[in-house]
Amino acid sequence: MIFPRYIWPFAFAGFVAIIGGVTIWAAYVLPYRNSSVRCLTENEEAMYFSSESDEEEDSVTVVAKDKRTAATTTSFTTDIVQAEHYHPIELHTCGAYFSRAINYDFDKRASQAGYKVEIWRLDYYGKAEALVTLSENITGLQKDYSRYYMNDFRVDSSETYIALERGYAGQPDYALVIKEVETGEDVFVLTMNDARTKNAKVSGSFGLGKWVTLSDGDTYLWGDFFEGAYSSGYFRIKRGTWEVDIWPTPENFPSGAERSSTPTGYFAYADVTTFTGFQQITDQLLDEAIAAGKQKNLIVANLRTGEKTIVETVPIIKGHRFNLTWLSETELQYTMPDGTVKTYAVLK
Repeated sequence: MIFPRYIWPFAFAGFVAIIGGVTIWAAYVLPYRNSSVRCLTENEEAMYFSSESDEEEDSVTVVAKDKRTAATTTSFTTDIVQAEHYHPIELHTCGAYFSRAINYDFDKRASQAGYKVEIWRLDYYGKAEALVTLSENITGLQKDYSRYYMNDFRVDSSETYIALERGYAGQPDYALVIKEVETGEDVFVLTMNDARTKNAKVSGSFGLGKWVTLSDGDTYLWGDFFEGAYSSGYFRIKRGTWEVDIWPTPENFPSGAERSSTPTGYFAYADVTTFTGFQQITDQLLDEAIAAGKQKNLIVANLRTGEKTIVETVPIIKGHRFNLTWLSETELQYTMPDGTVKTYAVLK
């Protein structure tokens, strides 16, 4: 169930609470605002604290604070599906978006009749609204379970569109779907078959990535195609016109290598595998590379043209990461083995 703490028409003193081992604090709630939707003001910012439980629903507490005084202006707590999920919740100007389960028996670890997992939105009054059904079971019997979308989503900055992953990789109708938040209608669908028709080098699953607004004002959903630790390519979908660009990753790009990309089509990566999911295997690969006298190159590739530039060449040192960060659409920040932080500007 959702248990929002609504804004009352008066202020109250601060408090500290411990929920599932997580400390939550809130203070000085401001007067109730008389409007149908409570959005953050320009002087507010929001954050969340999650709490996991083996005996009942996981929960999340959303807190909005005044940027100038750090005083809490509103807070609410709600149940949530998988607080440990890599992307459990999104906080936007006019609401918090997350998935929650209805009619699930946590004692029996089983769904009941009427079970649903849905994407919900709560505004900063704590007013709740279901947006999309991800999966459901009308009877509670396993044979009647239906999954429509994976438990992952991305809401754009205008809170107009939500991106979802329909079905499973390998299914004929497996697709990336973009819906209108208010109506739930599909405005754009990209099946994996359509993506591979556009570029046969990509495969695997859709990584939803993130919505990004570029310097020219255009907003894109920027994500990748992945199989385990390997990314075979990237997609860019323009909001509103739904134009699609699909670019494969460079040839000889190693699985599990450190990388970072921009929606403008630049892709920075190291040419040495530093993640396999198994530390022993990763160490073995690095030991073999070191024994062979190999070095590690930091490379920036233009996904649109295929052009590649070696930015740095360094010794392979276990534990070293370039910590690749794009400071802008064309400026890359990275860390050398000695800790020196450097930048590289891409020439357009």
